[in-house]
This record gives sequence, structure tokens and C-alpha cells, in this order.
Amino acid sequence: MMKKTLKSELSFWVALKKAPAEAFRFGNIGVFFSLLVLAGCGGGQKNLTPSLLSEESLEERKLVLKEEVKVLRDVAVVSKKGEALRGYQALLARHPDPGSAVRAPALKRLGDLYMKEAHTRFLREMEAFEIDPSGPLPLVDYKQAIKTYTALLRDHHDYRENDQVLYALSRAYDEIGERDQALPLLEWLVKEYALSPYRLEASFRLGEYYFDRAEFEKAGLAYADAASWEDPFFQDKALYKLAWTHFNLKRYPEAIKVFLKVVDQKTEDMTTFEPEEGSLVWEALSYVSTSFRRLGGPPAVALYFQQNGPRPYEKDLYLMMGNHYMVEGEALQGIETYRAFIAVHPLAPMAPFFASYVIEALKKQGDVIATEAARIRLVQDYASNSLWFKANTEADRARPRKLIKTELHRLALASHAQAQKSKAAIDYRSTAAWYRQFLLEFPEDKDRSEIQFLLGETLMALEVYQDAGEAFEAAAWAGVDQDKDKEETPNRKAAYAAVVAFEKVKTIEGEKRFTAISLRFTKDFPKDAQAPIVLFNVAEFLFAKAVYTESASILGDFVTRYAKHKNIPAARKLIAHSYMKVGDFKKARMAYGEALSHLSKKDKKDQALFSDLMATAIYKEAEILKEKGEFAEAADLFQSVAQEVPQSELAPAALFEAALLYEKQEQPRDAVRVYRKLSQVYAKSPLAEKSYVHAGLLYEQLGERLQAAAVFAVAAKTTKDEAQAQKLLWNAAGYYEDEESWAKVIATFLSFIQRFPRHVDAPEALFKMAHAREKQGRQKAADKLYQSVIDRGPKTFFAAKARFKQAEHVFIAFKAIRLKAPFAKNLKKKTQALKNVVDLYSKAVQTGHVEVVTVSAFRLGEVFEHFQLAILEAERPKNLNAEQLEEYAFQLEEKAYPFEEKAIKAYESNVHRARQSVGLYNKWVKKSFERLATLRPSRYRRKERAERVVANLDAVVLPHMFSADSSDKRIAGRK
Repeated sequence: MMKKTLKSELSFWVALKKAPAEAFRFGNIGVFFSLLVLAGCGGGQKNLTPSLLSEESLEERKLVLKEEVKVLRDVAVVSKKGEALRGYQALLARHPDPGSAVRAPALKRLGDLYMKEAHTRFLREMEAFEIDPSGPLPLVDYKQAIKTYTALLRDHHDYRENDQVLYALSRAYDEIGERDQALPLLEWLVKEYALSPYRLEASFRLGEYYFDRAEFEKAGLAYADAASWEDPFFQDKALYKLAWTHFNLKRYPEAIKVFLKVVDQKTEDMTTFEPEEGSLVWEALSYVSTSFRRLGGPPAVALYFQQNGPRPYEKDLYLMMGNHYMVEGEALQGIETYRAFIAVHPLAPMAPFFASYVIEALKKQGDVIATEAARIRLVQDYASNSLWFKANTEADRARPRKLIKTELHRLALASHAQAQKSKAAIDYRSTAAWYRQFLLEFPEDKDRSEIQFLLGETLMALEVYQDAGEAFEAAAWAGVDQDKDKEETPNRKAAYAAVVAFEKVKTIEGEKRFTAISLRFTKDFPKDAQAPIVLFNVAEFLFAKAVYTESASILGDFVTRYAKHKNIPAARKLIAHSYMKVGDFKKARMAYGEALSHLSKKDKKDQALFSDLMATAIYKEAEILKEKGEFAEAADLFQSVAQEVPQSELAPAALFEAALLYEKQEQPRDAVRVYRKLSQVYAKSPLAEKSYVHAGLLYEQLGERLQAAAVFAVAAKTTKDEAQAQKLLWNAAGYYEDEESWAKVIATFLSFIQRFPRHVDAPEALFKMAHAREKQGRQKAADKLYQSVIDRGPKTFFAAKARFKQAEHVFIAFKAIRLKAPFAKNLKKKTQALKNVVDLYSKAVQTGHVEVVTVSAFRLGEVFEHFQLAILEAERPKNLNAEQLEEYAFQLEEKAYPFEEKAIKAYESNVHRARQSVGLYNKWVKKSFERLATLRPSRYRRKERAERVVANLDAVVLPHMFSADSSDKRIAGRK
């Protein structure tokens, strides 16, 4: 709440504060109108000191209220603006005397209504214009409101709501673009109504007018007045514009003070100060920076914060000022500003960054020597052993580490370049020192491998080979996350450089290191151009030493890695001979396989020979393992025939043997995997069909019915055994049915019917297809299939079930029909549906299949009971009196009664069947007894039931359920 508000204005100000601030902006005057009307008589006054009304004033007030009540009573609803306008116009006509107490309030209300009516009309025209913009752009017309308000101000200077009138009139002029007319009105409001709720906004708007007209002195006074009210919406804006006014008047100390007050208010709740570019805070700081520059630059900033205490944005001001100097081409002043911050705050977390700004500025100036000196200063002042490093937190230390690393890296590279140019040992030693400092500062850095390599090069130039080799070795294997697939990476170069360096160390230890590094180089960097030469030389050396096993191992590695090398043929031959000499036939087989894999297409004879030999060797070795009872190893080896010699005639048999071994070890999934591979890769093999069947049976054991079904379906397509195909398809469809995979159920049974159209189970297959369609929600398709079941085998059990299913579908639709207006039409529709459903259930009963007969007979009873209830609950005509309604209800009961009798006969037919056939008692017979006990309790609830002969429903009752003289038409006609 504002400081200058009195209790007498509370009611109006609360309404004003609840409205969005935007309501008092241009283009949002609608809400303003509402508040203006709601304010009523509570507006501001020249003299707001509370006092009792005199008797004369009291009488005048009563007269005003009496006249206003009369206007409102005549209008009936205030929202009817046209009538309200005419009412107030009539009121003014009745009181033409300017001295009348009624006239001023009436003019005020009339002006408000004119304003609101004009604004509403303008909005309506704008909506039409947006739909059809072909006409002229609508303009708001406040002429009548302006005329009325002006007359009020002219004739009634002391009217208590003149502050509202002045505010409204100024807004009207604003809206029509006549700001010069609004200006004196606002000045009047501010001068004469110091405590008006409109005073704040009026002052701010006056400031805006004066500012736009470059009358900065007046603008400053207006903004200062607006800022003096503690209003959260206007205060920061007024302060900002006040500061801007001081800035334009070149009152830089005052501008700085007010701008920073805005910044302090906007950021007092922030935990961290990070002004966003373009924000109010950022712009304010930018003007403060410019003001300090015009007051002398960095010394002025330092003096200000020395006098006023530290602020979180001090660094931002230094940075802005330095950047401004740089942008305007005053590089020396910019550099001096950056250095000034470091001088004032040498241990500040941002100090390293300001040092980097100095480096960048010097670099742009092209001053190489000064740039180098600044880099050295940065590295020395902010390294891990510096005072700054010790004075700051871990988080603050971490922020400039990348910066320090970059500058240290640049120093080392520049020194290295100078050493390569001068070839002087002193320069190389200086370079080595920089590289070693980098490794000390950043031991885990991702660039350490590169730095180690460059250090090694520097030490090689100094002929310190042992140290150089160690540096190269560290460079080669320090970065375990390096991309080893990329050619000529620093790591590969470093590894080979280590080999070269240790080769120059002529000691026993040097020879050992040379051997170890050579082998490691060939292992870790096999794609390096020198790797095959190094590896082959090592193998030859070992072979010469008669170390055959290790030599063969290295040669095998050589052949694997460098298949196109010129020494490959010799290497393969040596490998095979080596294993033959030591009697390792298993490895000899592998060596033959290796030789086979690298034969050219022209060597067809050798290819055939090696393939047969290798396949035979594998198969025989697997058989030996099988005989030893090593089934797992044997299975793996059998599979390797197909893997290593896939074109061999033994491959399918080997896979089948492997799968059988997995079955023997109770590893069904591995067996399935191998069977599937055999059937897919060797589909033409006689063993493929057996593999499908074996796989399907294993899937069944695992409970994976969908997979079993899929395999059986494929097996059915491949087999030529018709009986086997029938079983496979039927089982596949059954599995799909169990898993509710309805689309596949349909597809599989369809395949069965298409392949075996005359099979005895074809009707059942069709029935299951229809059931699947129902599960899919495709009732029409299901009905067609049910009809196909009936057509294909009308006397079969599944034809009977199909008839029942058809009846069930019709029964659902029958129950959905309600007997309501138009009654005759709906009765006819429901009656026809009744005939249809009774006909379908009757046909199902007549099939003779007990399971279908009993349920269908029970459903018939439900049908008749439903129809009876539908008649009794039928909608009554609305134009009948009580006596007619009673007669109407009686007629409905008369109509409904026969259907209860028919329901009883239907239920009794099931009772009759149960008595005629011993053992024929199922849930539908039981349900029939239950319904009869409800419908005929006197007979069917007694312990001793009299025997009663029930007519045969199948032959007698059902065909005569509907007689020609049905009373349906009588009831329809009566309605």
C-alpha cells in the first residue's frame, strides 16, 4: 500500500490495485472504465481531510441519490448503456441549473458511460475489421465523453470526483493521440489533488510526456514524485527513467546513484548476480559504466565503491567499462581498466579472467612481446602454488583452470617453435621446463599425451634418449580413452618414437625395453605402417632362437593382423609346419583353416581340399569328444563346422548333432537356436523339416506357444506329408488361440481350410475364425463366417453353435431398442427384432445339440421376459390425463402378459428335457428352474411338485409364438 493513501480512499484503491497494471496502459482502457464506474462517489478531492457533512450538504447528497435511484429504476438494468445514457441525459434536462447538486454527478456518470460506450463500439468495429480488413481502420471516438467531462470541469471546479474526471479526460485525449491536450489535465490533477489515487500514475505519465519532449528538468521532478510512492509496479520504472533523465542532463553522480538503486532493488533477493543482456539491470549497469567513464574511468569506480562499500556487480562494471573502451577503439584505456580491477582485487575469483582480457586486448593490438609477458604473468599469478590459488575456494579455483591451461599451453608451444627455429640447447631446455610445468599443473588433462610427446621430441633434440623414450612411452599409453582406430594419432607416433628412442639406448636394459616396447607397439597399434615390420622381425628373432611355440603365436598374430602383407604366405606355412612338428593336430586344423580363409578364388583345387580336410577334422574331433561324454564341447565343435566351413556337406548333419546334444543336456533354448539355424540356412536339406518339428516341440515344452505356432506354421508349408501338415497347422492355430493372437488364428485356420477344404474339421476351423473376428471387434465379418459354418455343415455341432452366436448378436441389438416416441415406429421395429431373434434361437434349438439347445431355450425365455418388461416400461404419451394413463397402463399389462407365458413355456421346455433325458442337467436347465421359481413360485418353489405335461417347445410352441391377431397394432393405434 502506498505511503500517501488515506482511509477514505481505501475502497477505491483496493479495487484499483486488484486490476492488472496493464489496465492503465494504452489500449487496455476497458478495465479502467469498469473501475471508474465502480469507484462511484469515492474519488479523490482537493481537500481529503475527513469531516462531517453540513445539513445543507446532506440534503444535497440525498437529492443526488434520490435522482440517481430514479434513473436506475427507470433503466432497470445498468448494463443497458443506451437506456442509462438517456436516463442521465433526462436527469440533466430536469436540472439545467449549473448550481444544482445533481448536475455534477450526472455529468460524471454520463461521461463515464460515453467513454465505455465509445470503447465498446471501437472493440466491436475492430473485431469486424479483423474479419474483413478491406475497409478503413476503425478509430475510437471519445468526442462526447470529452465534451461532457470538459463541461463538468468548467461548471463544477470543486466537484469531489474531479480527480477521476481529469484522469479519464487525459486518458481519452491520449487514446485519440492528442497528448498535448492531456498534459495540462495531468498537471492539474497532480497540482490540485496531491493525495488522489491517480496521482502516482499521473506523475509517471507527466514524466513520460516531458521526457519525450526533452524537458528533462520537468521530467525529473515528475519521475521523482512517482518514485516517492512505494508502488511495486511504478517505482522501479520511475527510478530508472529518473536515472536516465539525470544521465541526459549529464548529472552523472546522480544518475549512478539512482541507476544502482534500481539494480539493488531488482537483485536484492538474488543468490548469484548474473545480469542477462538486454534486461533492465543490464541496461542500468551499462549506463552506470558509461557515467563512470565520463567521470574519469577506473579511478572513479574504485573511489565510488571505496566510499559506498562493495557490490556484487562491481566486476561487471569494470568489465563493461573495459569492453566499451575496446569497442570504441580506446584499447589502452580498456587494458588499463582490466588491470585496474586486478589491482584493486588481486585475489578476487574473477582476477584470472581479467588477466585473460588483458592478454586478448594486447593480442589484438599486435604487441607480441607484451602478450607473451602477460601470459607468463597469468600463469605465475594463478598457478597451483600462487597466493590467489590458496585464497580461493575449490569451486572458484576450478573456473579459470581451462584458461590457465590454454595460456600455459600457448607458452610452451611458442617456446618450442622458437627452439626449433634457433636450434639452441637453452631454448630446448626452456621448452622442456614449460612442458613439465604443464604436466605438473594438469596431470589428468586430456592433452597430457600430446604434451608428453612434445616433451619427448624436445629431449630427443637434447639427445637424452632414456628420458625421451620414457616420455614417448607415457605419451603412447597415458590416454587409455584415445581413439585407437584413427590413423596417425599422436599416441601411435609416440609409441613408435619410443621404439626408436630405446633402440638408441645401447645397454642390456635398453634391449629389454626395446623388445617389450616393440611387442606392445604391435599389439596396441596394429594399423601403424611400421607395425607389421616390427612384429615380423620379432617373430623371426624368436624362431631363430628355436622358440617355436612363441614364434608361431606371434606369426599367427601377424597373419591375423596383416593379411595383405608380402610375408603372409611364408608365415602361414611356418605356422602350420610348427604345429605339425609338435603334434598339435587341433592347432594344425586351425592353421589349415587360416590358410584356407586366405586362398584366392583362383586356387579352387586347394580350396576344395582344405575345406574337406578341415570339416572332416572338426567333425571327427567332435565325435571323439561326444564319445568321451564331453557333450558341451562336442556341441560347440559340431557347430563350428557350419561356422568355419559353411559350404561343406557335413554342415547340416553337424548342426543336427549339436542340437541333439543340447537336447540331451536339457538345454532346450540352445537346441532351438541350432535347429532354427539349420532350417533357415540349409532349407533344402532333408534335415530341415525335422529341425522345424523339433524346434516347435521344444518351444511347446518351454511354454512359448507363439514361437511354437510360428515354427509349426512354417513346417507345415515345407513338409510334403499331408497328414503331418494338417497336425502342424491345427496345433499352430491352437497355440495362437491360446495366446489370443487373433489375426494369426484367422490366418492359420484360413491356410488349413484352403489347403484341406474337405477336411472333417473345416467347420470347426471356420467357427474358430469367426470367434477370432469377434474378439477383434469385427462382428460383421464374424457373422459372415458363422454363416459359412452353417452353409458348410448345417447339421454339425459347430453349425449349431454358429446359429446360437448369430442369435446372440441379434439379441444385443434387440435389447437396445427402446419403446419411446414415436411409439408406433419403435414398437414395429422392436416387434420385428423380436421375431428375428426368436427365429434364430428357435433354429438353434432345433439343431438337436443339447449344449446349444438348452442355452438357446433359456435365451428364448430371456427374450420374452425382456419384451414383456419393455412393454410395461414403455414411454407414456404426454397428452393423457390420469384416467387415460391408468387405462393405457392397463392395456400395456394386457399386451405384456402373453409374453410372460411364452417365457415360462421356453423355460419349461428345458425342464421337460431334463426329465426326459437322464443325466441331462446343466447350468442352463438350472437357470431355467430358477426363473420358473420366480415366475411361478407356487408351483416351482414347493418341495413336492406336481407332475405336469409340458408341450414340446421344439415342435409345437415355438412356431406359434406369434399369432396373426397380435395385439401390437391395437396398442400402437391407441397411442
